[in-house]
Amino acid sequence: MSTTLESTRNWVRNRYSNIEKRISKRGFDVFKGLRSTALDAFSISGIPSTRLEEWKYSHIAPQLSHGFGTDEAEDTLPKAENVPAP
Repeated sequence: MSTTLESTRNWVRNRYSNIEKRISKRGFDVFKGLRSTALDAFSISGIPSTRLEEWKYSHIAPQLSHGFGTDEAEDTLPKAENVPAP
């Protein structure tokens, strides 16, 4: 496995772990299983490339060079009890 691919997977796992802690503190555990399943699927398949038929015309490499920060969103997440019920 390439070093870049492994470092990307580690980065995603670390970000997921940090985000999951913040979401859990606010009481949003409804989708925890779904998020965990998605992370497991990503860990197996990784970032899609143009070698996959479904992604043949989707060149996402340029988008991966951007930073995807989430730290600034920490203070904007409401607590679950403050979200109105549907």
